[in-house]
Parts: sequence; structure tokens; C-alpha cells
Amino acid sequence: TEIYTLSLHDALPISPLDGKLTAYGRLPKAGADGVTAMVTDSTNVEAPQSSGSETRVMATMDRYVSEQKGTLYVTLFSSNLARIQAVFDLAAKHEKKVVIFGRSLIQNVAIGEKLGFLNLPVGVRVAVEKVNDHRREDVVVIISGSQGEPFSALNRVAFDENRFLHFEKNDRLIVSARIIPGNEKRVARVINQVY
Repeated sequence: TEIYTLSLHDALPISPLDGKLTAYGRLPKAGADGVTAMVTDSTNVEAPQSSGSETRVMATMDRYVSEQKGTLYVTLFSSNLARIQAVFDLAAKHEKKVVIFGRSLIQNVAIGEKLGFLNLPVGVRVAVEKVNDHRREDVVVIISGSQGEPFSALNRVAFDENRFLHFEKNDRLIVSARIIPGNEKRVARVINQVY
């Protein structure tokens, strides 16, 4: 038996957004059957606490979406399909439009939809080329680059290198991902550029 998990802090959520709880009972059985290898992410291994409840994260996100006065940018790991789904659901709830921007996000959303992991509300998604057809306060942009990568979508928008997206006074950036150790300066550089 081989076992692959996400970060151990995130792999066993207490309140998952999709309602699918971890099948804890399967872990001892896998151990009893013999585990050849276990592969896990250790990014948060040194964090003394768990990463918290996704439900609580989304309650805060709900407040930001409902109160937005400019474009709301949300940067996250492009593999976090549950959070992407939740942002789309919140946007639909508040009658907002969502732009997906960044190659990895576009690819992962397409795969997630194809495999049935994402069920995005109809009429919410708009192409980046059409973003200016909508009022800024009616747009949520899910954007890749949460780790401050130099050529990421977020970096390009922060440094005004995109013809469709840019930051203005009332816009807000939410970094909805833990910063991987070693990326702190890059992330801070992007945040400083935005604000």
C-alpha cells in the first residue's frame, strides 16, 4: 500500500468545505496491511498548530466579498480546488463575476471541472478580456502567484505588466495561502508593490 497526503496539517480537515470527511478508519487498516511508502508534504511541519478551519476562512472571505469596494484579488495555491469552488460560490451568492488568471489556475480549474471536482456556478466566470465590462466592485479575480514567483500572474499585475488587470485604490488583495518558508521576501515584495 502506498499513501499520499497533502500537508499533514491540511490533510485531515475538521470542517472541509465539500463536507467529505477524512476516512480515519482506513488509516489503521492501511497500516495493518503494510505501507510500502507514505509521501506527504512537509511545508507546515514546524507549525505548532493546525492550519485552521476552512469554514472559518470562508466566513471571513464572505465578509470581504460582500463588502468589496473595488476588485477583490484572491491568490491561492492553484491545486486548492475546494477553496476555488468556495470563492466561486461566494461570488455567485453576492452576484459577482469571477476571473481566473494564471496558467496553473486555468489548467487546474479545467481539469477539476472535467473530473467533476469543481461544479462552478453558471454565468459567474468571465474571461479576463471582458473584465472591464463590469464594475470593479463586482469582480473577484482568483490569481496565481501566492508565493511571489517573479513571472507569476500576481507579480505581473502588481507591477502593472498586464493590459487587462491592475490594482487601484479600493482594490484588495487576499493571500489565501501559507507562505512557504524561504518565500517571505518575494511575497512581501509583491504585497508592498500592491499597497
